[in-house]
Amino acid sequence: NASIHLAARLHHHMMTEAAEGREGDGTKNEAEEETPEERADRLRKKIKTVGGGERRVSRMMLMFKTLREENETIISLKGVCPGHRLAPGLLLSGRDALKNELEKFTEARSMDLENERMPSDEKETNPSGWWAVLALEGSLLGGTTLAADTRSHAAATLRGERRQPKPSL
Repeated sequence: NASIHLAARLHHHMMTEAAEGREGDGTKNEAEEETPEERADRLRKKIKTVGGGERRVSRMMLMFKTLREENETIISLKGVCPGHRLAPGLLLSGRDALKNELEKFTEARSMDLENERMPSDEKETNPSGWWAVLALEGSLLGGTTLAADTRSHAAATLRGERRQPKPSL
């Protein structure tokens, strides 16, 4: 009996929708399309019922507007941010904050380019830098780790003179 009663209710529901001109799946007709203002109003009402009020609606709309307008900037920022994630609140800050953040990353990258370069062969042709450190370290500590001519070469290097150490035998 319950299944017959349910089938009868379903049949009645489908017949009333067909009489009103709507399809059975609940979609609206082309004549019932809503305008953008109605859609925005419906969205506001929906968010108000969930909680948060107008402030959340405006923040959400601002965030989506920023996403649409600054898509390329956001993509490039995501490429340089750690974990490919933007800082919280950056989208709500707007276009100027996004541009400022991208400029910061670009400036930091340009400053770090020197550190990212491959080491030059200067140490092999002019080893005075590390020779000087080792020689002074040995002479200050009183150790005899390096030959005397190496120490003198290190001292000359620190004075600005260019001399090559004598090869030890």
